[in-house]
Amino acid sequence: MPYITNGELTTNGKTIMKSGETVLVNFTCNTNILLVNSITTCQRDRTRNPQPSCSDIECIVPSLTYGYYVSNAINANSNLTYQSTITPYCFDGYALESSASLTCQNKSQWSGESPSCTPITCGTTPEAFGNGRYNTGGHLSV
Repeated sequence: MPYITNGELTTNGKTIMKSGETVLVNFTCNTNILLVNSITTCQRDRTRNPQPSCSDIECIVPSLTYGYYVSNAINANSNLTYQSTITPYCFDGYALESSASLTCQNKSQWSGESPSCTPITCGTTPEAFGNGRYNTGGHLSV
């Protein structure tokens, strides 16, 4: 039967696989670990294909245009592992939509809604007033 790192397996009492035999084995991975390939087939050369494995649950840090994330993890520039959190922030001049922190969950997905940073605008210039004008410094913002 297959050996699995970072987990264990249980079967229905079967301990030997025959060549070409496909066996569904119940694999259990350790906490914070994701199961990959739960069904395996015994090959003629006594190997199993695909080889079941348990690997770390990782979430890819999503992009945030005009912003950045602060994380509880050491290196927030790469993939983060299970239960890591990221908190979004926007650059000056941008407002954050959906400001909640995100947590890496099982199935390698982030909790919550993806944040976005939108430009802060003040709308149109106010209506004209008597005997005066607005100086925008050459920039008119809408």
